[in-house]
Amino acid sequence: MRLQPPRTWHIIILTLIVALGVYIYTFAIPAGRISLARKTADNFHIVSVNADGLRYPFFGTAFHLHYDIGALTYDHFTLGDYFSLDDSPLVLVNETGEKGTLVIGISLKRGQLIDKPDGTLVNLYFKSDREADTVKDSTFSFSNTVFSTFDEKRVDVVGIVYQ
Repeated sequence: MRLQPPRTWHIIILTLIVALGVYIYTFAIPAGRISLARKTADNFHIVSVNADGLRYPFFGTAFHLHYDIGALTYDHFTLGDYFSLDDSPLVLVNETGEKGTLVIGISLKRGQLIDKPDGTLVNLYFKSDREADTVKDSTFSFSNTVFSTFDEKRVDVVGIVYQ
């Protein structure tokens, strides 16, 4: 019995299946999430910016965080448990000229990477004169988001979901 070479349509279908798999892995399945968690402690409303399920090593992230200026006033930040003492990331948290917007950037030194999928990147502390229930309903949102890894140079990662 002699084997027949595959027909052209078999090759086309196989190629389409492989391309669809690569597309789904790259774009449809998130490469990780940067999410927010909130709590109240010691007269502060604390917003934690968390990494969840990162599939790429962390080199840096930057984003704008919008918040309700009627309910909150930004006070300070602390570094989260995602980083060890040896990591020494450069961190910028700055209010923009637009009230209610923080510009946040976190970066490691050139060539340094952290290959952990989960942890708190930064904790943001807000004060308020309002009652906790009013602040609890205030909204936060991301814009101008970027997540980077490092491979001979900085590379922006597609597919990180900021929510």
